[in-house]
Amino acid sequence: MKIAVVQIENTLSIKNNFETIKNFIIKAYENSSDIIVFPESALTGYTSDIDDVVYVKLDNEYLIKLEEISIRYNIEIFVGANLMINDELFNSYLYIYKKLEYYHKTHLGKNEKEIFNNGSNLNLFKSKNALIGVAICIESHIPEIFITHRLNGAKIIITPFASPIRAGDRKEIWHKYLLARAYDNGVFIIANNLVGKVNKIIYSGGLLIADQNGEILKEQYSNYKEIMFCEIKIDNKYQDVNFKKNYIVRREPNLYRRI
Repeated sequence: MKIAVVQIENTLSIKNNFETIKNFIIKAYENSSDIIVFPESALTGYTSDIDDVVYVKLDNEYLIKLEEISIRYNIEIFVGANLMINDELFNSYLYIYKKLEYYHKTHLGKNEKEIFNNGSNLNLFKSKNALIGVAICIESHIPEIFITHRLNGAKIIITPFASPIRAGDRKEIWHKYLLARAYDNGVFIIANNLVGKVNKIIYSGGLLIADQNGEILKEQYSNYKEIMFCEIKIDNKYQDVNFKKNYIVRREPNLYRRI
C-alpha cells in the first residue's frame, strides 16, 4: 500500500487550496500512490477567528470535483475541511473515493468550541486496503480514541494537524507520544501538519509515518509545502497475533473511573 502524505500552505481560499490539492494528487498518481493524506482543514484553511472561517457544504463544486478526481486517478483522498451540514458547522475530515464520507472532530480545542459543533461518533473509513480511523490534532492526545479505533478494527490512524509554531516543535512532540500510540495499539500512524501563515499565526509543518511497532518509517520537517511517499504492508495475520498479545485486550474498563 503506497501512501502519499502532504503538508500544504494554510490559506483561506478554497479555490487556491483546491488547485494545490489537485496538483499534489497528480504527483501522487504519477508515483503510483493508493491513498493521499492532507492536513486538518486543508481544503478550507484553518483559523480560530470566527469572522474569518471558511466552509463548504456537501454540494460544493470543489467536493464534487474531488470525487471526480478520485475516480480519474483511482486514488483515495483524505482531506480536512470545515463542513456545514443542516446549518451546523463542523471541523471535519473527509474520505473521498468515488463518493464522500466524513468524520466530525469530536474533541474541540478551547477556541474551536466557539465556532464548531462537536461530532458524536468515532467512525472509521473503509479504505480498499484497511479500516482507517482519524484523530484530528488535539484528539491525538486522547488515548481512548486510539483504543476505540483499534478495538473497532482500525489498521491505520491518521492524525492531521493545524498546529502553529507556538505550539512547539512537531518532531520533538510527535516523538514523545505518537510512536507510543502506534506501539500500544498495534496500528500505523500517519501524521501531517499545515504550513504557512494566517492572521499572523505561523504553522510549522511536519510529516511522519510510523509502523505498528512504533518505529518511524519516514519523516520530514520543513516550513514549505511538500509531499512524502512511503510504502507499508498491512499484515492482517501479524496484527491479529499482535492484538491478542497486546496490552489492549488486557484492559479492565470497569476500573477506569474517577473516584
